[in-house]
Amino acid sequence: MKKLPPTTPSEPPRQLSGSPGRALGTTALCVGLACAGAQRRPAEGNCPAEARAAMKELRQWWGDGPTVLVDLRQGEEAPPLVRSGPIVSRVKVGFGGMTEGTVLFGELFTEGTNVYGRYDRAQTPDGKTHPVCFILGTEEEDGMEKIPSSEPGAVYIANWSPITAVKRFVFREPGTRPKPED
Repeated sequence: MKKLPPTTPSEPPRQLSGSPGRALGTTALCVGLACAGAQRRPAEGNCPAEARAAMKELRQWWGDGPTVLVDLRQGEEAPPLVRSGPIVSRVKVGFGGMTEGTVLFGELFTEGTNVYGRYDRAQTPDGKTHPVCFILGTEEEDGMEKIPSSEPGAVYIANWSPITAVKRFVFREPGTRPKPED
């Protein structure tokens, strides 16, 4: 390792040159910007008008919804090991026009305390595709709990979950929901 020449208070510290210096600089920058495994959070936003219309057509009422097999690719046998990114789920217990076998497309976010999911597209068994607004779990749960054997970046969750029709996507860490006033 290179030794730095001494500096005086009026002279700014000199940077290391070469790969160790670049590595330290990059590491410091990444720590400051949270580069390594950057915390991705679900963005908040309203359900688009076309999705609201499709949800009405599918007879999905705000606050209700079907039950899904969370990760269609991994099947029903064991708790799925999931990561942040795209997710494909299948309706197991239908509700309204979201009958058993409907496939949902969305995104999971695993970096927080719980696993959050949102769905923006559904394909019914007749092959029709609809824009939708669902969250994984219920509005009261603030996502799904991670199974204790989970590791950062790859987490185990339950195979089955309700999904909930929402008018607005809102992100909350567990325990931060405002308490109802008396």
